[in-house]
Amino acid sequence: METSAAQAAPPAPQGMVLLIGEQPLANVIPVLMLQPRSVKLLYTEAVRDLTSRLQNFLTQQQYDVTAELCSSAYDIPSIQHHLQQLVDSTPLLWNVTGGTKPMVLAAADLARRRGEPLVYLVSEGQSQRLHTYRYNDRKIHTMDIQPVPEVLKIDIFLRMHAGEYRTSRQTKQTEGFAFQEKVCAILRSEKDFEVLDSVRISGISDHVDLDCIVRYRNSFAILECKTGKSAISKSVIDQLNSASKLLGRYTQQLVITDRDWHPKDHELLLALAAAYRITILPLTSWTNGQTIDRDDAEKVLLSVRTALGAGPAPGR
Repeated sequence: METSAAQAAPPAPQGMVLLIGEQPLANVIPVLMLQPRSVKLLYTEAVRDLTSRLQNFLTQQQYDVTAELCSSAYDIPSIQHHLQQLVDSTPLLWNVTGGTKPMVLAAADLARRRGEPLVYLVSEGQSQRLHTYRYNDRKIHTMDIQPVPEVLKIDIFLRMHAGEYRTSRQTKQTEGFAFQEKVCAILRSEKDFEVLDSVRISGISDHVDLDCIVRYRNSFAILECKTGKSAISKSVIDQLNSASKLLGRYTQQLVITDRDWHPKDHELLLALAAAYRITILPLTSWTNGQTIDRDDAEKVLLSVRTALGAGPAPGR
């Protein structure tokens, strides 16, 4: 049933319906993967800003985009009314990955009545798969399961989740910044990674600063690199947790420090980090403020690859 990535891609659908929820990549990935000619967005007031970012991005990518504001995310008859206002006679593919459960039920029922297929993006675990379903004799059948190719960049990730961002370099060379630069240089040595450092997200009410963002295929991690007194603190945990709320629940989080967080001394902080799914990675070879030894460098690469579902690099 699964289609090999080496096989020819299926023909692009004429149109795709997207149900907009809080996770924008659930809608961006299927569009970039399947390349429909037109895209139809159903959204509610709660996700108006996200929808605007998505609509602007897709329009810039030369898609024909139509959007419909739905008065309720939970009233199925009302949702179906708005869907019928949104669609026309164009053959459609219905992406039911996003939106609320009532929006999914309304869309799936309308797709059944129109005799059109559904797609669902499975993002949990170490690989992404796009499942395609079709109704036949009132039963739903799996038509295809496709591995998802690499379609995202860090720029798309940030624009979808946050809007405006910029990168900035410190003019004053501090030990903390030197440590961050060394960690980012290690990450850039991995050919499978895309790395962006010193990121300030400014398209929201409160600025969010991140030391590093790493992408492997369509998965992302955010990193904070800390030395000295700031290396072990609740503030760095809170900073990453706040950023992860903005950047999506599947974004991995790591704190890389120049010292150990000993369980006996920092039990509560370690418990809080675990509750927020934050990995703590000490690099104790950073003792002179100049170098990270080979073992710690390998630890960085392995930890980030594991977090992003890449596994150990070949030959390591």
